[in-house]
Amino acid sequence: MMKCLYLLYVVFHVSAGCDLSVQTKYVYIGHPGGSVLLPCSCSDLHTKPHTFTWMAYIRGGLKDMLNDEHYRGRLQLFNHISPGNLSLLISDLRLEDDVDYRCKTEKEHRDMRIYVKGCYLSAQTKYEYNGHPGGSVLLPCSCSDLHTKPHTFTWMAYIRGGLNDMLNDEHYRGRLQLFNHISPGNLSLLISDLRLEDDVDYRCRTEKDHRDMRIYVKGCDLSAQTKYEYIGHPGGSVLLPCSCSDLHTKPHTFTWMAYRTGRLKDMLNDEHYRGRLQLFNHISPGNLSLLISDLREEDAVDYRCITEKEHRDMSINVKGCDLSGDKHQVVINGHPGGSVLLPCSCSDLHTNPQTFTWTTDRTGHWTDVLNDEHYRDRLQLFNHISPGNLSLLISDLREEDQRVYWCSTGLTEYRDIRINVKGRRETSTRSGKTDRRPPSEQPPSKTTNSPPASSSTTLEQDKQQPHSSLLLVFCILLVLLLLIPGVVAFICWICRGGRCGEKVNTEGCLDYKGQQDDQIVCDDTLFTTVIYTSYSTGPH
Repeated sequence: MMKCLYLLYVVFHVSAGCDLSVQTKYVYIGHPGGSVLLPCSCSDLHTKPHTFTWMAYIRGGLKDMLNDEHYRGRLQLFNHISPGNLSLLISDLRLEDDVDYRCKTEKEHRDMRIYVKGCYLSAQTKYEYNGHPGGSVLLPCSCSDLHTKPHTFTWMAYIRGGLNDMLNDEHYRGRLQLFNHISPGNLSLLISDLRLEDDVDYRCRTEKDHRDMRIYVKGCDLSAQTKYEYIGHPGGSVLLPCSCSDLHTKPHTFTWMAYRTGRLKDMLNDEHYRGRLQLFNHISPGNLSLLISDLREEDAVDYRCITEKEHRDMSINVKGCDLSGDKHQVVINGHPGGSVLLPCSCSDLHTNPQTFTWTTDRTGHWTDVLNDEHYRDRLQLFNHISPGNLSLLISDLREEDQRVYWCSTGLTEYRDIRINVKGRRETSTRSGKTDRRPPSEQPPSKTTNSPPASSSTTLEQDKQQPHSSLLLVFCILLVLLLLIPGVVAFICWICRGGRCGEKVNTEGCLDYKGQQDDQIVCDDTLFTTVIYTSYSTGPH
């Protein structure tokens, strides 16, 4: 009995066929490259329609799309899972898929429509974009719906006299970047390592729309020059300023040139400047300033900061050591064993002279004082404290240090200084003390052969020296004249005391008249003539 009822149900079910479900909506939205599901099913999903198909209104009429070449590989059914599910999934949508569709069985059908929303480009915010050589610029372009994938799109540039596909152009190789692999509707283009020739018109283009824009590549416009000449000193440094008006601008090319060998030469690769140059464009791309260190006198030339668009000229004046004061000879007095400072300095004490020396004529020709063995351990300089102070301190003065010394920084820059070494100072009579040092420690006596000096002061001192000597001789003679009468009186007193009667050797002695008969005392210790009264008693 149950078997009979089941057979009747099957026969009735088959005879009833597939009654399509009520349609919920008619229009379905898709995007190029995307997918859309067209729903269609029997009211009873277990019902299998005797026949069914999908049709599309293409090429002017309804065509069976399940066997159409246009949809090959892009359609998927689900009735093998559920016999009453007749839905159709269309993948890789194209703009031409924007048509009417029909799900049809042997009894009825359902109509629907797919709208394939292509890439409608977003409204343009601006047309012009600024870039700098070596920099980057982003050209924005996107679909209104970022999930939309345009069927075709490209970027074009107005180069070589017309719009050309730049995505495949050798000029842009390795400098372009797209973002549509992240978001299919983002068609923006990033151009890197900008060049001046990238200053052209561009177009973002899809199959339905396009957007035009322009890049202005702003090269390095050099800032206005504040001054032309810059002052430096030998051994010092000088900064030659040069920069783009916009410090973020990176010039396409730039260099520094120097007019050093009769013509302008690239100094950044010149052996003369090796290890003495420093740039700052690695910190700020538009700062092209140049620092030159360890200046030399031959660096006093013209310089040029040059970019691909313009240049700035300037000059360095290397001020050597101009010695202060005039060239008249200076006389400095010192004493044996003492010290004396020979002054010599540059007008600007911050100036470091390239070369300088102290010389003197000590051995018949000019010798370098600083390297002379005679002055070993007796000299001191001060240029390590102040580079322009060339003064020389001579200690433990000796008589032979009395001479002329030259401080020189070149053939024309010199100062003439004379040292007069005076004898030791006389001990004060009020102190009642005398110098009891042994002869080896006594200071040397004052020389009488002072070398001539060129100044009036030296001449006056040389004139006073003979007067002092004559005065000393006169004093000595006066003392001797006062002593002689006393000595004579003393001798006479001794003779009257009885010593004259003694026998003495009178041979060879003469009296005051030249006669040998007079008795004359000739003592070994005192050579004094004593006159006695002569008696006339006849010949002896």
